[in-house]
Amino acid sequence: MILLYIIGRYIRTYRDVSPAKWKCFILLLLLWCLNTLSILHPIQFGGITHSLCRDNSITNILITILLFYIFKSIDVSFQLINRLTANIFAVFALENASTHILAQLMLDYELQVSGTFIAFFLIILMVFGIFLLNSLIGVIREFLLSRMDQFIIRLLVYGK
Repeated sequence: MILLYIIGRYIRTYRDVSPAKWKCFILLLLLWCLNTLSILHPIQFGGITHSLCRDNSITNILITILLFYIFKSIDVSFQLINRLTANIFAVFALENASTHILAQLMLDYELQVSGTFIAFFLIILMVFGIFLLNSLIGVIREFLLSRMDQFIIRLLVYGK
């Protein structure tokens, strides 16, 4: 995950190349098909099952890079989307832990839902709650780290 974050920051900062969108979509489709085939028919070697789409595999990294370039080339001028996506790293990084904490709270308080309709809306509410909580953590992280960044820059550049 840290590797993908570093790649994303590099692309956001420098964006050395501007590939055509249609080429990105075709390559993305091919990599997605390769990942799907790898899931359906994993490689058996030495009694161990190998898949091309686990964790930080090369296909997942390439798909991530393509998605970064595709979304980098899209001009979004809607202010709410721009504000929400500024903290998407915190949402991505903390989503798994937040889900486990929320699930444990539900188990501790024996929260049960009798109908599927109510369960559906409870899940939607949980997803939005996790998103908002992690976005708030992202805003706090950005606030604290931006001050640290300025301090580190002054220290390195000016020696003060």
